[in-house]
Amino acid sequence: MGLKLAAVGDYGVDTVNEGKVANMIKAWDVDAVMALGDNNYPTGGNDTIDKNIGKYYASFIHPYKGAFGPGPPSSTNRFWAVPGNHDWGASCGDNFVACDLSCVKGTLGPQLWYLPPGKAYYTQKLGGNLVELFALDSDCHQPNGTDKTSKQALWLEAALKASSATWKLVMLHHSPFSSSTSHGSIPRVQWPFEEWGAHAVFSGHDHLYERILKNQGFPYFVNGIGGQNINSFKGALEQGSEARYNAVHGAQLLTLTDTTADIAFYAATDPSSLIDCYRITKAAAGGVTYGACTPQGGGEGQEYSLLTGDTAQAGTDKLVAWKYIASSTAEELEGGCSAAGQEAGCWRSSSYSDSSWVVGRTRFGYGSDWPYTSPMTDTTSGILHHWFRTSVCLTTDTLAKLNAAIAAQQLRLKVMSDNTAEVFINGRSVYKDPLADHEPTYWNTDVVENQGVYQEGTNVIAVHVTNTAGSSDAAMDLDLVYKAAAAITSPPSPVPQESLTTTAITTTSFTLSWTKPACDGIGVIQIYEINLTPPRPAGNISAVQVTNPFQPTYQTVVDGLAACTTYTVTISAGNAAWLSGESSVTVKTACAPPPPTPRRFSLLTGLPARNTAAVRAPLFWRYMSTSGAIATTWNQVAFSDAAWKVGRSRFGYGPDYNWTTILPNASIALGHYFRTSFCLSAARRNWLLQPGRALQLSVFADNGADVYINGQQVLGNSNANQDALYWNNKVTVPANVLRQGTNVIAAFVSNTAKSTDAAFDLDIQYTAPAANTEVPGQVTNALATPTAAGDAAVFTWTKPQCDGSGFITKYTITNNFWPPDAAPLVRRVSNPFVSRYTLTFPGLNPCDDSLYEIRAVNAAGSSEPVLFGIKC
Repeated sequence: MGLKLAAVGDYGVDTVNEGKVANMIKAWDVDAVMALGDNNYPTGGNDTIDKNIGKYYASFIHPYKGAFGPGPPSSTNRFWAVPGNHDWGASCGDNFVACDLSCVKGTLGPQLWYLPPGKAYYTQKLGGNLVELFALDSDCHQPNGTDKTSKQALWLEAALKASSATWKLVMLHHSPFSSSTSHGSIPRVQWPFEEWGAHAVFSGHDHLYERILKNQGFPYFVNGIGGQNINSFKGALEQGSEARYNAVHGAQLLTLTDTTADIAFYAATDPSSLIDCYRITKAAAGGVTYGACTPQGGGEGQEYSLLTGDTAQAGTDKLVAWKYIASSTAEELEGGCSAAGQEAGCWRSSSYSDSSWVVGRTRFGYGSDWPYTSPMTDTTSGILHHWFRTSVCLTTDTLAKLNAAIAAQQLRLKVMSDNTAEVFINGRSVYKDPLADHEPTYWNTDVVENQGVYQEGTNVIAVHVTNTAGSSDAAMDLDLVYKAAAAITSPPSPVPQESLTTTAITTTSFTLSWTKPACDGIGVIQIYEINLTPPRPAGNISAVQVTNPFQPTYQTVVDGLAACTTYTVTISAGNAAWLSGESSVTVKTACAPPPPTPRRFSLLTGLPARNTAAVRAPLFWRYMSTSGAIATTWNQVAFSDAAWKVGRSRFGYGPDYNWTTILPNASIALGHYFRTSFCLSAARRNWLLQPGRALQLSVFADNGADVYINGQQVLGNSNANQDALYWNNKVTVPANVLRQGTNVIAAFVSNTAKSTDAAFDLDIQYTAPAANTEVPGQVTNALATPTAAGDAAVFTWTKPQCDGSGFITKYTITNNFWPPDAAPLVRRVSNPFVSRYTLTFPGLNPCDDSLYEIRAVNAAGSSEPVLFGIKC
């Protein structure tokens, strides 16, 4: 027992082309039709359903409720469909997983007699248990979802695994994989069909035919060419694309037995033409095998293009690149040509330089008759002549096959032009339009090309199109087409080995440059595939796409590499026949410098840590010396030390050191008190508390010292009797003592009567490869006012809440009207504890509507600016 099924998609448009496909299907006398969606253009309306579907397929539909006949002779439905986006009547995009409130809600109409009642996805057995169809609703409006984790997908997984049918065929509208320029592959419907038990997947949506094989042969068929306008193929094909067709409309014929499933695609020509056939065979040991098939009743071979190496196409964009130019008279280019056309200055010779010509891709033209890929110059500017050049490269083998096709009268020159065209191959005229004027049609020229002008290597094809003054349109397309059982193909020649170079080499990248191969093979070079050994950590790089196949040189940056590693780089050029042989070059990435040695840095200054008396630090303190009592809260954060003196470390008296700030001697004071502060952001505080920072309080004191941070004592040895050494006191700073924002350090140094010296210095140090620093925060309350005399501007502002790392050393002021190289106004800071600042600038026009920017500066850099103007 066997079954014959037809599969058709994107057909419901009520056109002549839909009729041709439907008539071909009826002539096959199939048992059932698989309709792959977009059954009822444009929006699934009840007013179009019968003329779009019933008019052509009523003899398969039961119950049929339309006006085009009684339906099938038996009371059995033989028409099984899935809904497409046009059937839902609203669009929310190919990549929506499910409809939400952001998309227009679509509804499947109430009269969908081409779907089972109330079902948008379902299963259907045919021929007993020979075939089971698994029909999905892949539209984004499907409430049960359309991705592989959706409720609908879980239903399909269970249904496939439970099915015992010989052949399990999945139908959906949106294509999981496709090489179309219109929609292309749609990830949300890339479910594990094969893993769940399916034998093949059929889809539409893209208006063309394509067979894509995954996982050593599992087929995905794109079949959306049942009547609607035809789409184009993109240059970078989907991986696994094995067969493609988009010349005319067509459908699939499935012939199924207990052991084989032959799945053929036919073009609806007269007679119909076999385009592709794929066989799935049940293996004796279980599982399936895949291969080609040749069913009865097909056409004799397929038409292929010599220029693309792919199936011949008509009226659609294709990867045929040309160089072209326009002129007002024929003599501008033809003047340098003899009949043979081989002079170096002749535009149709192989040695002619067309480097200044424009690069385009067929179809060429202007006007409203066709959607053109590349524009031609219209005649309103006096341009009546258009010149085109391209080439095809033939090896010894491909030239022999081409000459055999020529000998069998199988090579045809096809031209679509407006108006007249003359075609030259390798300088010789092989065709000249006999008509002075005609409209562009596919093809208005279709003649046998048998003049034997081809040669091994590069073959130049040149076309001269002549138009008439005032014409509203112009056009040119050309192909060299032959019919054969298989295409004449050859990959490009390898990339010239000597042209491979690597430059700009870093630890993680380099620039690879190369020259295009001498021969593109059949079809232009579309990609360059580059691989690395060993692979880079992120995987090998993808192909470099070619946008201009005439481009002589290329380069690309290869990154994501490991340092100090030798890579072998291989490159292959690819056309429709796939890849050339490999060329290779070796490159070693730069070696990374050794990581910096961890060092000690000062948290208080942002500078390298001081471990000797020879280095002074810009570390400011408020201090007070006394032998009497002092408030017990002197070491707390909130204590006011505004009345204390301001000095910079190192503090002391006596002969031992060169002091920065002199303390009173022991006859005057036996106790010295010090307070300062530093500011930490949350990020910097967290960084300091990481393991390995070795955060340490270092104190230089004579005699002993007590130290507090934020009121918490971290050192207590004020009763010690010790000499001043760097550093004679070192303790670890507890993690919980530091806080975000302002941190206050308070220290007390004791002395003894009749002592000849005293000393104090302090630092908080940490270990890291580099200093962790922060710029100050922004100033506040910035204001500029004129003086009473109006001859100067007075700037005032309040210091930032946070000094950053180290103290603020200066403030700078700039003006948006000043030249870029003008020096800023500068207010240097001698006492960083001052909170309010003033700067008077004589001779400045105070009311000129200009704006000023003020920045605070510390050792790490400048703060973000504050913008302000003069208040007049």
